[in-house]
Amino acid sequence: MLKEGYLKKKLSLLKGYRDQWFVVTDNGYLKYFIEKPVHENQKPKGQMLLLLSDINGKSDHVSFKVKSANNNVFRLRAESREKRKEWMKAIIEAKTKMDNRMFRGFYDIGEMNKDQDHDDTESNYTPELETVDADGRATETDVSSLFKTPKKPFVAVAAIDFGTTYSGCAFSTVQDFKTNPVKIETIALDETNVISYKTPTVLLLTPEGQFHSFGAKAEEEYVNLAEKDEATKWYYFNRFKMQLYKAKELKSDMVIKEMGGKTMKAMMVFAFCIEYIKDKVLERLSQAINGLDEDDVHWVLTVPAIWNDQARQFMIAASEKAGIGKDNLTLALEPEGAAMFCKYLALEKKMHGDETELKAFEENARFMVVDLGGKNF
Repeated sequence: MLKEGYLKKKLSLLKGYRDQWFVVTDNGYLKYFIEKPVHENQKPKGQMLLLLSDINGKSDHVSFKVKSANNNVFRLRAESREKRKEWMKAIIEAKTKMDNRMFRGFYDIGEMNKDQDHDDTESNYTPELETVDADGRATETDVSSLFKTPKKPFVAVAAIDFGTTYSGCAFSTVQDFKTNPVKIETIALDETNVISYKTPTVLLLTPEGQFHSFGAKAEEEYVNLAEKDEATKWYYFNRFKMQLYKAKELKSDMVIKEMGGKTMKAMMVFAFCIEYIKDKVLERLSQAINGLDEDDVHWVLTVPAIWNDQARQFMIAASEKAGIGKDNLTLALEPEGAAMFCKYLALEKKMHGDETELKAFEENARFMVVDLGGKNF
């Protein structure tokens, strides 16, 4: 190995930076573990292939970012300026070895990488949202691949329905799916609501812009603040989802207005909501599955069919900020999700003598999907 030790890795918007044990390997990987591994063959928490990666330092002299060729991002922080320099040097060395091994004879790799061996300047990088082609369309790697079947093994699938008016979530374990595909557990986001599992898509942030509450709890707290004439200091967001669809030019620094007229980056608002729901699901999943690791869960995020690639890419970037990596994420069009569910429903009864058979839709059967969302009336 070229280097190992603790670095702070940004896990998500709410969790912030946490200590992780990192290893830069001779074969071109940057691996990390929750703690220092006890044996050589221990499985890492995560890893990144450094081939064609970008390594950029920030102006605070301790933070830096490593971005892989497939747009996976590690945001890291060293103990000191000198420590960051050591880490960046080791990572660039591993990347250069890998690039040379793969592309020797095609490019002058030394020339390609000489501009990366720096420390004190903040790099101007393109946010993940703006990975687009010449026509301004999101690339296949970022959007289309997120609609494909996941390759990473998992033990459960969790879905987040981030709605305009209401939001909900549910999960299914791989074992349950094998025995009964429609055995899905829905999680109540609002414990006080006995009528519906969903909760209002409402976010409340403190005057400092920190997360306070989501859903019905956010509504209730905002009413209490209004009664004390303190509401104007806080950030109260509701019915903001479709602003992504209406935006003429969607960028990572797009801002949206809360009820009182104050603005905040839309990326932060969406990430706060997604992470809150994600943590609720993980809390329930951990009760159902002993020893569950976050990476054991594959996430499905529903998006409207009318959204363009920019809006979908925005949700991918917001999910990453919420701690959901691209390898653990699938985007699902809302009507297609409903249609797939119908595929497994036993809707027809067939009588065969004394026996009754429950059957799903037959081939070429027709059915209608109706979206009765809160904003459709």
